Amino acid sequence: MSRPSLLLALVLAATLAACDCGHDHSDAGAPDASVGSPAPDSGTDAGQFDAGQTDAGPPDAGPFDAGQGDAGPPDAGIDAGCVFAPDGGLVVPDGGFTCISTGAVTGWLYYARAALADGGPGTIWVRSGDGTVDQRVTEGDRPALSSDGRFLGMLRDGPNGTAEASRGDPWVHDLVTGAEHRLFSNTDYVVAGSFVPDAGSFVFDYLCGLSQAPLDGGPATAFPSWLGCYTDMPAVSPDGRQVAIRNLQSGLGVEDIDGSNQHLILPVSPSHISSCPKWSADMQWISYIDGTVDNLVGQARRLRPDGGADQALSGADVCGSQLVAAGPAAWTGDGQWAVTAGTGSGVNALYALATDGSGQVLRLCVTPGPAVLWSGGWVPALPPGGVH
Repeated sequence: MSRPSLLLALVLAATLAACDCGHDHSDAGAPDASVGSPAPDSGTDAGQFDAGQTDAGPPDAGPFDAGQGDAGPPDAGIDAGCVFAPDGGLVVPDGGFTCISTGAVTGWLYYARAALADGGPGTIWVRSGDGTVDQRVTEGDRPALSSDGRFLGMLRDGPNGTAEASRGDPWVHDLVTGAEHRLFSNTDYVVAGSFVPDAGSFVFDYLCGLSQAPLDGGPATAFPSWLGCYTDMPAVSPDGRQVAIRNLQSGLGVEDIDGSNQHLILPVSPSHISSCPKWSADMQWISYIDGTVDNLVGQARRLRPDGGADQALSGADVCGSQLVAAGPAAWTGDGQWAVTAGTGSGVNALYALATDGSGQVLRLCVTPGPAVLWSGGWVPALPPGGVH
């Protein structure tokens, strides 16, 4: 089995906020009908829990301790890590930019940040669209949000390796109660996952296909998948009827939830590897990352579910440098913006990309700290009681 590209580590070291949006699977055949089960709670290793148990670590909304990369309370100095043009960064209508503007969007975004320099785990944060709140939620990477905003799926380091290297285990975090537990013990690679609306389950890539784990515990089972090995990053549509997937050798594809109506919407090419599909709330668009170096980072784009109207979500140049997106571009509920992690003009942050074809970009600044890696999902409001 080949391993994920070492380029990701180099890119991260250069603060480019790269996204390991794929991996090489072993060609070991499709998973059995039961491919795994939640690992029992040993009671000894940090971050392992039975269903319903809360994190023994610090999943609370508070900031890191001093010296761990946080500049202070979540409401203090939230824009300290950003650099702005004196004119506010007005957008040039032809798709070019003077410098990126700052501004507000509606709702709340869950996103992931890199592991700490001391070897600690990656973390998941939530940021308000207006920038008044930016706070830590829990440990993990590659977050995905359920359609009702109740559950947060993620990868977390396990016995197999680190989440950032696609070796972590799928976990689920209840944003209302704060309870979280492991869904599956990964012995191969898992790149990312997605919730199935109204089904109470989480779909993720594993071995040469996809697997589905119930949120309340129980063994994972095979999920319909037609492109075989190197299939990963499933993204279930908001109505739960379709699944967008990425296959490293074939391209982007869409199928019905039962595995029927399978079709490629963007074939792979020698110089372009597409990844990180994400549905818009109205299901009229799928955003994705068009990468040109392996499958790490690239330009945020969108296309129709049938493969038509493929277009960039942003111009190629920002303040004289490439805007490099990393991970999914998560759509806001009103469909006006797609928000991605990335680096523009040397600044790692979240970037809101206008979806109206104007090319407008808003830099959504974050609390200074480890690199922003992954845009997980957008909700119009926080769960009752706030963040847990």
